[in-house]
Amino acid sequence: MLARVSSDVSDLMVPVESANILRTRDVTVAAPRHQFASQAARASRVALFSLGGFAAMTGCGGDDGASADTAASSATSGTGADGDSDGDGSSGGAQSSYVPCERSLRAGGFVVQLEEEYTQVEGQVFDVVNPNLKTELDSAEGCQLLTSENYFCDPACGSSSVCAVGEVCREKAVAVSVGEITVAGLSAEVTMAPNVTNFYLNLEPLPHPGFDAASQIDVTAEGEDGGGFDLHAYGSDALEILNETITVARDLPVSIQWVAPADALNTRLHIELDIGHHGGSPATIVCEVEDNGTFEIPATLVNGLYDFGVAGFPEISITRQSIDSVMVGDRCVDLVVAPFAAKLAVEIDGVTSCNGNEDCPDGMTCQGDLSCG
Repeated sequence: MLARVSSDVSDLMVPVESANILRTRDVTVAAPRHQFASQAARASRVALFSLGGFAAMTGCGGDDGASADTAASSATSGTGADGDSDGDGSSGGAQSSYVPCERSLRAGGFVVQLEEEYTQVEGQVFDVVNPNLKTELDSAEGCQLLTSENYFCDPACGSSSVCAVGEVCREKAVAVSVGEITVAGLSAEVTMAPNVTNFYLNLEPLPHPGFDAASQIDVTAEGEDGGGFDLHAYGSDALEILNETITVARDLPVSIQWVAPADALNTRLHIELDIGHHGGSPATIVCEVEDNGTFEIPATLVNGLYDFGVAGFPEISITRQSIDSVMVGDRCVDLVVAPFAAKLAVEIDGVTSCNGNEDCPDGMTCQGDLSCG
């Protein structure tokens, strides 16, 4: 029987957070002042692993990384849907070992994240899939336009449930222990036990960087009462974005260029575009695309995102990542391995971002959505 601890989570992980200031092609991108936090503060945010996806790591990643693949393996060991159990990404030929969970099955996982100054290993697994996954409004070319919904249930839901899709009460996701976790293939072996909230975090700093492009990273969960599993993912080259800025406008695709790796068999790019967060917009575009050096977010999705409004400090986050997944009973658990994410400035005509009035042109003031008006 799995150890349980209640976790009132409204949205489930992915992925993957990045540092507050990240460099791409010698461009330094500053975040709003309220986003700055220490590594210790980040480590204490157990809610990072809200179920469902960086990411990503991840996600946080997110909860809602776009995924066309389903992790179909029903065993508690091996890697993902392709049936490759030896961790080399092959099964009689060169097959991709990039195997994410299907959104509707994902119930948490683990992230190995290479930041600029440290390497983090963390994760959490839940007993059910997030009952309030974001709603997909549209999709195209490996991207999804997602939005959060607020539901009202009458009578109100009890303390162990949440008002969900269809305005019905559903069981909350509860974090569970999967026993001791061992992570091999890093600069030092990592062993983690769950804390009181069943969150896993490496407490001893790893020799940095914790992995490189040649690394195979293996996560083994001993399980509670014998229900263990294994996951295998891979290091990759640091992501080098060629854009100096990203321009977003109605009726135009968003073009992104980067240096493709020599071998992209095990990696994809996870992209998240948010242009209205500080104005309360619930909408985001999330893409998972081939790691081939160029991609355009379709204009139809950009227009849909615009319809929710724009605000100060619009942002695009881009992560190169490797993912493996495994079915544990009727839910999917994954492993995301990623170098640090690239966060790029987004230019929107007519929007000037601000932290205070001193950032605005004469005659304008900084508004609540961190834009000058």
